[in-house]
Amino acid sequence: MKWRMSAALLTLILTPSLSVGLEMSSVHPESASAGESVTIIGKPFTPSTRVVIGGHEVVPRLVDERQLVFIVPQLNAGNYALYLLAGQQTSGQTISLNISLPSPQINSLKPSNIDECFTEEERIVTLNGNHFRKGSKLLLDGNVVPSTRTSETEMRFTVPSLKAGTYGVQVINLDGSESLPHSLWLNNIPHIYDVSVGEDYISSYQLVINGKNFVHNSSLIAYEYPVGLPDLPPQQQIIPGQGSTSFRDDQSRRKLSESVTYIDCNTLIYNRYPYSRQDKKLVLRVGNPDGKQTEAFEILTP
Repeated sequence: MKWRMSAALLTLILTPSLSVGLEMSSVHPESASAGESVTIIGKPFTPSTRVVIGGHEVVPRLVDERQLVFIVPQLNAGNYALYLLAGQQTSGQTISLNISLPSPQINSLKPSNIDECFTEEERIVTLNGNHFRKGSKLLLDGNVVPSTRTSETEMRFTVPSLKAGTYGVQVINLDGSESLPHSLWLNNIPHIYDVSVGEDYISSYQLVINGKNFVHNSSLIAYEYPVGLPDLPPQQQIIPGQGSTSFRDDQSRRKLSESVTYIDCNTLIYNRYPYSRQDKKLVLRVGNPDGKQTEAFEILTP
């Protein structure tokens, strides 16, 4: 009996202890691109555990003994067998990881805000981002528009004639991967840059209004302050643009002669008939039929 117990004890001493092998149960996500993070779930993981994929040995980040995170190395698109390595020990199974080409990404549009009244040069928009590959197409609100790819990080296109509003810009690669939409805003808010004196006649003169986003029937709202009477409120008048309904004021026939002439979307001519040639404070606003107005612009003029 003692001999049997001694033999059994000797066998336990001489038999190497069985260690728990590396195991993987899943990877998330199952498809990723170079540079993206992948999580491996399994056990038991230690600081010496390595990830092997496509012949590349990758040092992962140890979250805990059941979770690793690694960065996908630079590999061609395709399916790759992934396994774990710790010293001389390897995981008992492999898991397939699909490596795909990275999706295009738009970081910025320059410019991203364009006036409805724009010049040819202002119509050119540059996209900066990543992974713009040969054959990439540009979508404007879901429709393909002509574009030029200058590099993997830059594309350009010319904005077609569009109404004011917000439009989504996307890049789609030949493999079908596409970027998230980036917003392009076409703005039709009028703005006055400058007002200067134009032609001067006997009983009238012109004020040249320079700005943007004027339309053929923009009207002018003028606030005229009386000379030498600062406490009195200004006299307001609305001068219609060509093509709009005529303005009538029974108190002053002079205003029937005043008008606004549309030159282009950047220029209006205010034909003004002053009651005196003494300089006075005049505040102007340009208003469009859709209700949008410029900020007030103040000048001293007869």
